[in-house]
Amino acid sequence: DGSASHASGFTASNARGNVQSSGSATRDADGNVNQARSTTATSATTGNSVQSSTSYNSDTGRTRSTTCYNASGAVIACR
Repeated sequence: DGSASHASGFTASNARGNVQSSGSATRDADGNVNQARSTTATSATTGNSVQSSTSYNSDTGRTRSTTCYNASGAVIACR
């Protein structure tokens, strides 16, 4: 019927920190597309992290958000 779906992700780390990312995409039989990806990177030195999320919907377009956290999980300014 023309529908399709896909999901993927990865994790990587080294002495400086780690990054995790996952995403998915779907297309229904009518051709409507939905995509989403979330990525989190964490510093091994400070424990601070940044989380970025991006999504796309055929009807509403693209949205993106980025949030930074300190090692305790509190939201901090991204810089």
